[in-house]
Amino acid sequence: MIKKISLFIIILGLSFIGLPLFNSNADEVLPVYSNNNLASHDLEGKEYLGDGVYRVFSANNRYYDYNVYNGNNIIKTTISGSGLVYTFNFPIGTYTITVESNNIEPTFYLQYNLTSFYLNQLYGGEKQVYTFENVSSISLFFYQNGDLTTEFKLQIEKGDISTLYTVPLQPYLWHEKQLSYNEGYVTGYDEGYLYGMSLDAQQAYAEGYASGYDVGYDSGFSAGKGEGYDEGYNTGYHYGMSLDVQQAYSEGYDKGFDDGVVFQDTFVFKDDTLSITLLILLVLSLGMYLIFKSNLILLPTIILWLVFIGNTNNNLIILFATILFIITIVITFFSEKGSDW
Repeated sequence: MIKKISLFIIILGLSFIGLPLFNSNADEVLPVYSNNNLASHDLEGKEYLGDGVYRVFSANNRYYDYNVYNGNNIIKTTISGSGLVYTFNFPIGTYTITVESNNIEPTFYLQYNLTSFYLNQLYGGEKQVYTFENVSSISLFFYQNGDLTTEFKLQIEKGDISTLYTVPLQPYLWHEKQLSYNEGYVTGYDEGYLYGMSLDAQQAYAEGYASGYDVGYDSGFSAGKGEGYDEGYNTGYHYGMSLDVQQAYSEGYDKGFDDGVVFQDTFVFKDDTLSITLLILLVLSLGMYLIFKSNLILLPTIILWLVFIGNTNNNLIILFATILFIITIVITFFSEKGSDW
């Protein structure tokens, strides 16, 4: 009976751990943010258009916008011509550039160290990957023949390997901090200012002054200025403290976000393919154990549990898998072969 209960717990644990790997929302593609993509724009002072889109460049009916949420670069123009739009500067080294646009219209081209290497008219519509040495800058230029709009993804990575596309993290973090700061600042300032300048304080002062200088002074100071001072002090104090709170919030947000982007779900595995393979092997081992009723068949599952524990960052899964690991050892080495089946 002990072996049956233990085996049931192991099967239940496999189901619990395996469910995240077969999530019903697996087809939903969410953006992944990282610092690996160095195509990071400086958005300070740029016009915010809403929905995460900033106008990075605007001149002579030519526009270059950037979306911090999905990393889309958007070029719009109503006239023909060419010209520099934006330059990314880097320490000299080897870099890999991946670019993919949604059409083959003559809209833009790229240069590294002022040497052209990508023309959308020739290579648009499909992903292109380039690796260059001694790179110090990568520049984006207009090259258009009329009223056109082109969207493209750009990834710049240190080294000579191209990886899956990720949205640059720093512009997104900057955007989120701006939204939080602006909302908190405007709300706090408006409420504090209106409260301090309320009609009650103004009316109390006017009435105290009109009733006579001496009487008005004493009465106005105690009932008006004294109360107004206390309220004004408290409001000013809370406003001053809010700046520290904003800074603390920003620092906490950065730390929390950097930790959070590593885990996009409650259960996260370092390698989903490896985890699925391990689960399949564990299920096969249990199946063979039930068929041949030999404790030694469970011996390889001990090693599989150890590999599975090392392939996850989730403390709950680690704890649960460790318990199943111990139960497997007990069944393998300390129970009689087929004694209660």
